[in-house]
Amino acid sequence: MIKVIERAVEKYPAKAGERGKSRMTIMCDDASELPEYDSMAAYDITMGSIAYVIRQGKTYLMDSDHVWYSTDGTSD
Repeated sequence: MIKVIERAVEKYPAKAGERGKSRMTIMCDDASELPEYDSMAAYDITMGSIAYVIRQGKTYLMDSDHVWYSTDGTSD
């Protein structure tokens, strides 16, 4: 399960069908559930977004290439 607990909109969609950009703080049960940058409705997840993964007890940050990296420096 994924839950967005905070969202800071960086760019609103200008017209119908366009996607906005948003820096998010997310909680999920497992690292396998980390969302792709374009998987949220209407908004792309941007660099600096944070994900707390409960089962692994890890924190992940999204980089500018849309990859989640654990705070220990590894990508999953």
